[in-house]
Amino acid sequence: MYQTIGFIGTGNMGSAVARAAARRLPPETILLSNRTPSKARTLAGELGCAAGPVSQAAEEGKYIFLGVKPQMMADLLEETASALARRRDRFVLVTMAAGLTMKRIAALAGGDYPVIRIMPNTPCAVGEGVILCDASENVTAEELASLLREAVNDRIVSRRSIECRLMAETQAWTWTGAEWVVPLAGGGKLYLIATTTPGEIAVACEASTGVYLSFYKSQELYDIVLAAGDPGSYTENLLPDTPDLDHDGTPDQLFLHTSPEGYWCLQCLLGTGEVWMESSSRGAGQDALFLCRKDGEDYLLRYTPLVGSDGCSYNYKLFHLNGEGGEVKEEDGSLDITYNVEGEGTERFAPLDIAAYMREVNGLLADSTLLVNGSPALAETFRQEGRLYDSLSWLGELRKEGRSMTEALLAYQNRLMAKAAVPTRDEVFSQIREENILETSSEEITPAVLSTMLNQAARSPGADGSGFPEEAEYALEAVFTREGDYGEQRLQLETGGPAGVVRVTVSGQATAVQYAENPAASGTYLHDEPYSFTEYVKSMSLYNQLVRYGTEEN
Repeated sequence: MYQTIGFIGTGNMGSAVARAAARRLPPETILLSNRTPSKARTLAGELGCAAGPVSQAAEEGKYIFLGVKPQMMADLLEETASALARRRDRFVLVTMAAGLTMKRIAALAGGDYPVIRIMPNTPCAVGEGVILCDASENVTAEELASLLREAVNDRIVSRRSIECRLMAETQAWTWTGAEWVVPLAGGGKLYLIATTTPGEIAVACEASTGVYLSFYKSQELYDIVLAAGDPGSYTENLLPDTPDLDHDGTPDQLFLHTSPEGYWCLQCLLGTGEVWMESSSRGAGQDALFLCRKDGEDYLLRYTPLVGSDGCSYNYKLFHLNGEGGEVKEEDGSLDITYNVEGEGTERFAPLDIAAYMREVNGLLADSTLLVNGSPALAETFRQEGRLYDSLSWLGELRKEGRSMTEALLAYQNRLMAKAAVPTRDEVFSQIREENILETSSEEITPAVLSTMLNQAARSPGADGSGFPEEAEYALEAVFTREGDYGEQRLQLETGGPAGVVRVTVSGQATAVQYAENPAASGTYLHDEPYSFTEYVKSMSLYNQLVRYGTEEN
């Protein structure tokens, strides 16, 4: 949405900038004023915009261009001071006067207003000039970037403007020849970028609200940024591989760009001139990309392993490119694995299905060349294997013990089943009954009393155990049984730390269903898994009972 641009003064410089603005902006957004009103009306008639008194430009302009000579500036700002003081919206004063600082302009205007100083030349009236800018501390990046956009007439409409959260996500580092970064004390940064295309610049502002970037043609500004800006430290490598990824019989070129922040961008330049591109800054941070050969044809293989604390997902896509740089799928596959589960959740872990999926992936990797890898875990797996082979890093030592992948997955499933069979503290507390308790260490706390105490404390919150001594003050021990588990289980409750905190230790053997680890065999058997764990629970009622009837340890 365009906002009103007010011009006060339509002499040589003022009229040049106004003509440049009229080439870029809708005429109804431009308001011209001059101490000699006829001069403003004449120029307004030529440009098709409005003319009005100086006070109107001061009252309505989002950007107010002060196009008067330095010796006339004090009188002009004294004349407009009351109009500016009445405004409650934000506006920016733009001065073209030499010899007057931005701080001085704000003081003459009667307030701490944001000020931008520009140094235009008259060719800017026909879109061939250049404007140098400076800004006071309270000018935002958005305001300065907006002004620069207005100053550059030839916007490249064929290139899409970019809006995103961070400057790195614009992928500017893949096409930057030099950049001039202007940090503003008022917040945000302004980026002037000379692209790798001669004469093409990008203007961007990065602020808390995000980034907006557009492309323009201006040879003068391009030359200034190229000379004064930072050439950047990104790298562009032409990869030695020349595959035929669009299957047209001619080789294509692969380029890999990397940035100092660790971002990467892989590009394929086709014989048609079209470009396929994938970048880690656009959500592909964990992707690995390979050049794959299948049935005598070249393909790209995108493989994305995502490993978390409770599970993981694996996705791959084998594709070639069409003449427009679009992806044409040859095959794909996906797999979700939950490996940190309890109880019935172990049924979601299917070793044979996982092994079959990984045979597909590793079969493709065997005929592939790595282009770029955004997954540190996968890189470590390749290093350990000494080849492009994903042996599933979370299998750990099971894979290193000489097992096949299927055998390691079956063994891992048994570990999950054994882990799931171990009761939690809440399960022990909530499921225990009087008849399960064989004995207690306190005559006062009978099996009936203890089962009631534990049932009531079943949903009590946990505690961190800080301040709890190694030796307890009061303790209670009990022997109990659990349905489905072999033998006797032991429970110890202790106090001695903060009031209301009880240390709980449970040990025994949990009976777990186990699967045959030989892929050629089938069937299940029962295994008794020893366990022991200690937790802390916050329960004032349990704490008080222990202090009252428990056995004193000291």
